[in-house]
Amino acid sequence: MTVLRNLIEKILPPPLIHVHRRLGTWAMFREISGIAIGYIAIIRDVYKKQGFEAAYNIVWVKLFNPVGPGSAGLVYFFFGWLYRMFPGLVWMPSQIEVEITTACDKKCIHCENFYWDPSEQKAMNLSFDELKKMLDSIPNLKWISLVGEGSSFLNKDCMKMLKMCKDRKIMTYQVDHLSDWTREMTEELVDMQLDGMIVSFDAATKPTYEEIKAGCEFDKVRENIKRLLRIKKEKNSLLPEIVFCYTVMNKNIEEIPTFVDVVADMGEREEFGPGARIGFNRLLVFDEIKHLDITDIPDEISQKAQERAAERGWYIALTGTNDLEKCPPPHRCLAWMEPYVMMKGLVMQCCAVFISNNRVELRKRAFGNLLEKPMAEIWDSKPYKDLRHTITKKNGPIPINCAGCRVFNTRPREEKYGILDTHSGRVITQAEFVERCQGKSMKMHYDKPVDAEVVETK
Repeated sequence: MTVLRNLIEKILPPPLIHVHRRLGTWAMFREISGIAIGYIAIIRDVYKKQGFEAAYNIVWVKLFNPVGPGSAGLVYFFFGWLYRMFPGLVWMPSQIEVEITTACDKKCIHCENFYWDPSEQKAMNLSFDELKKMLDSIPNLKWISLVGEGSSFLNKDCMKMLKMCKDRKIMTYQVDHLSDWTREMTEELVDMQLDGMIVSFDAATKPTYEEIKAGCEFDKVRENIKRLLRIKKEKNSLLPEIVFCYTVMNKNIEEIPTFVDVVADMGEREEFGPGARIGFNRLLVFDEIKHLDITDIPDEISQKAQERAAERGWYIALTGTNDLEKCPPPHRCLAWMEPYVMMKGLVMQCCAVFISNNRVELRKRAFGNLLEKPMAEIWDSKPYKDLRHTITKKNGPIPINCAGCRVFNTRPREEKYGILDTHSGRVITQAEFVERCQGKSMKMHYDKPVDAEVVETK
């Protein structure tokens, strides 16, 4: 049985490795097959309401997008090794995340926005025209998530942006806490057939929730979710599907099993959508929040949550760990296929380096600006190519943009082969890397903290 599990994990996309370890082989495949069957109804409904191109894009995402909510990456179960061996097969990204705001009126205690130095990162919004310019440069885009280290709907153009993405038949997701939603907003999102809403919901009780997500209202969020379900039913709509993201820390870890009941009490899983699930995700640690960290979810809590989910008919994913030894090796990574676009227009390889309170250093490592160059030119640049061709090797240095990743264990390769500065072509040591970066996101990887360099945001 151990041999079989090991063989299966060699072909699984890394996000599913943790699910497989928690649930076991057959339970994991039961969940995957159940979700897949549910999406047949979604594809049929989208074809009727939005046309062939929108339905085709959903099928594409299920086959070829390896990461991101709503993705399945079925091709990579069998051919992931081929794309890692020949990353040039990905001639252009078909999925991106775009940061549309860094403004926020909440004070979530685990969010880097709460700890930003105003001299390093100012609150700002992406404009509708700026997003349009970005999308115009990525003609084969199939999936997008409009995100932000802030409250997305504080951007006055947010709804217009979502509508533009949907008008282009792009499979579109949005991330929000839902505390500020109105009925009018909800109806508009259902009418535009937004594909998915990722709800940040980090506790099962009102006191814990409102301590963690200061400024958000527990009861209001629950009512907004129930209203969304009612409006979907009124309008005979299967979309948007709802995915819950619960960030696990020492303040809410005991409430994990109860949260399954909180969600299930709001409606049947089928009402939320075929891909509806609860993701219990690890805390991404930086210096200011290290006191909130837990290494992993204890087995007894994990078991209770799984039993509760089975009773209530829900899918859950207890993903990730802050124990580096349990993280997969970096050559398994395919997250570089989903660029993350920082404010304003700065292209990074993925989102894994974010939520680290280290944005000054990250801006220095951007591969280009989508407001100045088309994606094709940035994607084909030597530094970006070097990253893709280096991270996918079993042996060799770690690209500097991937050093200290919180999803994959990069340390053994860093220590043995060093870190490749893809912009200069120079290989530096792990110690040199820590010296030249701010060090704020390096606590779980490196012992030596480094004082932050203060740079005015452009």
